[in-house]
Amino acid sequence: MHVDGVSCLHLHPEDLNTFTLIAGVVLSCSATGDAGALHYLPGGHQRMARYFAEEWTRGQAAQTPEDIARQEGTALTARPGDVIVMHHLVPHRVGINTSQVPRVMAYFRIRHAGHARLAEAARTDPWLEYPGLAALAAEARPGS
Repeated sequence: MHVDGVSCLHLHPEDLNTFTLIAGVVLSCSATGDAGALHYLPGGHQRMARYFAEEWTRGQAAQTPEDIARQEGTALTARPGDVIVMHHLVPHRVGINTSQVPRVMAYFRIRHAGHARLAEAARTDPWLEYPGLAALAAEARPGS
């Protein structure tokens, strides 16, 4: 499991290359559990926000905490033409493709207009760049 743009091998350890959300378009074959479907951790964005606030330091190699890294995740199955929209803090990985057909996706990293200014705080506040959803998220949290 990983989150994009944090502690990536292609980045300098101190650099962040985060974004607001990712959109993926399935281009070939069905992305099924055995054909390279994206695996994600439902609700993982909340755990990742706590991790970035309390445990993670810039420059460390680990992208996710150990309890997240060892998860298999839930396969997000889709067909060609389907679009996947995912919060930037959702831990994910690519499933193994044991089918005979390559899995081809086009991914787009979308940034809020104020992302450059909000990026640091958005790592620890999952709803910062989603003001329209922030109230709904607060209602869904127990004790709010």
